[in-house]
Amino acid sequence: MDLSQPAGENYGNPITCFFHVFFKGAALAFYIVFSIFVGNFVVIFVVTALLAALDFWVVKNVSGRILVGLRWWNEIDDQGESVWRFECLDQESMARLNKKDSWLFWWTLYLNMLRIKFNNLLLGHLPQGSHLPFSQHLVLSELFTAEHVNARSSGLSLKIESRD
Repeated sequence: MDLSQPAGENYGNPITCFFHVFFKGAALAFYIVFSIFVGNFVVIFVVTALLAALDFWVVKNVSGRILVGLRWWNEIDDQGESVWRFECLDQESMARLNKKDSWLFWWTLYLNMLRIKFNNLLLGHLPQGSHLPFSQHLVLSELFTAEHVNARSSGLSLKIESRD
């Protein structure tokens, strides 16, 4: 992508750019901070899922259209089949798009995907069913005995006691 614009040129749609980045960061930040300080996984899951849904909606319906000229949707045709429709701007309109806006749109998508892959790698090294951030899980695993962890994973109810 060619970023050879005049040095003083700013983002063409700064509010759209802000919300394109905001919901990605908000979902991640909320998950990490509240996993550390709040023990209620249901609340953390619901709010994180809502923030991720808002991010999806903003990318699909707002920033994709405004920043890079892409639209897509699903329709049901007369035979009852699902048909996906994709639109993009013509070459002349694409040339008028702000290069910084386009760069921000694509790189935040790429970096978010890499972050998700990195998180999956970290979670792959944690015990099955763990939803805690990696560092918090290590701290908690040092506090409880192996018998308690084994009993908890087998579905038994137990009283958790700290090791002396």
